[in-house]
Amino acid sequence: SSVCTEAIAGEGILMESYRSRKLLERYLETVALKNGLTITDVCLLLYLSQPHQLKSRKELSDFTGIMRHSLSASLQKLTSKGIIKIEEIRATKTRDGQLNISLLPAAEPIISDLATAQNDYDHTRFDGFSEEELIQYAHLNEKIKENILKVLQ
Repeated sequence: SSVCTEAIAGEGILMESYRSRKLLERYLETVALKNGLTITDVCLLLYLSQPHQLKSRKELSDFTGIMRHSLSASLQKLTSKGIIKIEEIRATKTRDGQLNISLLPAAEPIISDLATAQNDYDHTRFDGFSEEELIQYAHLNEKIKENILKVLQ
């Protein structure tokens, strides 16, 4: 995946988000190439492999940052490859249709590759950290999460 070199060295919240996303994409790209998938497919599988509460295509699109047409194409592709199974409850006039997406046995090797990618991503981010620093980081990160939840809920 391509990287804007100016953004890597840049400062600010958007630059930090960009660096983090690009690092994750670098590791996910290996999983995608190995399994004949796109980054979009792999990002979607990463989300589905973790505990989640989203129920509609709209929520899934918003959370993953995948445009709805790309999300639909990816869901269709993963279904046709026998990686996922989708049960869809049709929409009513008052709400979006709800999805129940299950990972099938064909997803297991990809999920294993995703676990390795996540491990590599974390290893890169925390390289050189002491155990004490990792504990402190986890504590501070939890406080940041709580502060954000106070505002967003």
